[in-house]
Amino acid sequence: MNELKERCRKFIDELNLPVTSFCMNVGLSPSFYYKWQRGERNMSNEKEKHISEYLMKYGF
Repeated sequence: MNELKERCRKFIDELNLPVTSFCMNVGLSPSFYYKWQRGERNMSNEKEKHISEYLMKYGF
C-alpha cells in the first residue's frame, strides 16, 4: 500500500495536478485521499487496484 501512496504523490507532483482533479478521476473524495495518505483510513483492495491501473495507464 505504501508503494501506491508514493505512486499517487509522484503522479500528482510530476504532472502538477490538483489533488481534487486526481481524486475526481479515480473516484475518491479529497478528504478521504488525505486521510488515506496519513494512514487514518484504509482503502479497499478493489479501489487500490483501480487506482493502480489508472496510474499505470500514464506510466506511474
